[in-house]
Amino acid sequence: MWRALAVLVMLAGAAQAGDSARLNPLGFTPDGAVFAFEQFGVQDGSGFPYAEIFAVDMTRDQWLPPSPFRVRLDTEQADVTAARAQAFALARPLLQRLRLGGNMQVLAHNPESEVVADRRHMRFDTTPWAGSEDGHYDVALEDITFPGRPDCPTEDGKLHGFRLTLSEARTGKVLAAHADSSVPASRGCTLGYELEMVVRPDQGEARYAVLVAVRTVGFEGPDRRFVAVPMTISGGAN
Repeated sequence: MWRALAVLVMLAGAAQAGDSARLNPLGFTPDGAVFAFEQFGVQDGSGFPYAEIFAVDMTRDQWLPPSPFRVRLDTEQADVTAARAQAFALARPLLQRLRLGGNMQVLAHNPESEVVADRRHMRFDTTPWAGSEDGHYDVALEDITFPGRPDCPTEDGKLHGFRLTLSEARTGKVLAAHADSSVPASRGCTLGYELEMVVRPDQGEARYAVLVAVRTVGFEGPDRRFVAVPMTISGGAN
């Protein structure tokens, strides 16, 4: 009996397995018009290393061609470092043309390993030296559900999108918002979302990129990937 229970525990643990991509923000162009980031890891099930680089047009809220650059090395013997090197080799002409040189402030970050009470809300301060709440902002994330698809065996039979708001903490005034009208096929079979990071350019307009972690149906369990959502505050910000 105890042996049977042990097998059941092992199977339950395996059912929860998946892969969680690591995030590497690459920064903005000098004018803040484009933001780029990398995600990489080892694919669940296959054990194949992968790396992907995205350049996001902050005005149009879409990928800047010819990105994204995706590399997967179809062998378990390959190292994720090799996949990353190949992805950067593909992306180098675009990254050099964009003149990405960092140009980025990380305003808030909740990595997956950090134990936090709520992964759907963040508060950050753009003017920590000022000693007031005028530069305090809230970011909030909530699910939007859409009809499911036969090829997406989600737990509730639905696909999940999200609504994202950036608000002034002191007054609650919503300054910028995003809401999915559908779930892009590029996200896969979506299960839910978490807030990961908020970044903005060192200088320029009041542009922010919110990195949202996407949980999707994977081969051995939920996988975790990232999307970058551009948010611009009209009239500028602190």
